[in-house]
Amino acid sequence: MRPSPTLPPDVTGDEAKIQWTGTGRQFVRSPDQAFADIPGFDWSPQYADVDGMRISRARPEREHPT
Repeated sequence: MRPSPTLPPDVTGDEAKIQWTGTGRQFVRSPDQAFADIPGFDWSPQYADVDGMRISRARPEREHPT
C-alpha cells in the first residue's frame, strides 16, 4: 500500500495529480501549458525518463551571443 501524499497546505488533491515511480517515489508533473507563452523564454524542452519521471532540460531554440 502506498502512503498518502503530502501536499502543500494551499493545494488540494483535485488540483494535483499525484503520480508514482516504479520505486515508489511520488511526484507531480507540471503540464506543458504551464510553460507556454512565457515572454523571453525561448527554450525548447528536451525530455529524459528517469525512474518513470519525465525530466526536462531547456535549450535555446536560437543561439544567443555570449
